[in-house]
Amino acid sequence: MFRRIILATAVAFTFGLSGAAWADPDYNPPFVFQFGRAHFVTSHLSCDAARKLVEADGYRHVAQANCGVNTYAFHALRKGRAVIVHVNPHSGKLSP
Repeated sequence: MFRRIILATAVAFTFGLSGAAWADPDYNPPFVFQFGRAHFVTSHLSCDAARKLVEADGYRHVAQANCGVNTYAFHALRKGRAVIVHVNPHSGKLSP
């Protein structure tokens, strides 16, 4: 009995409590599970906060093109070239 408790504690510490993150740390799921039910997350970046993220990533002369529900789009300059940058409002990831 005592051996099982020690073994269970070692396994729980190794896999669950050690703080090791095996998943993608940038992944932000659109829902969370709480009490066996999935709840959709409604928090997201504002359009202005997303524009500041684009500027912080090195883009210049950033102008809002479209701030929809699932993606924000901005016109900007990068190394002298005009580009359109898309931002995921839920995760904050940029994709040029």
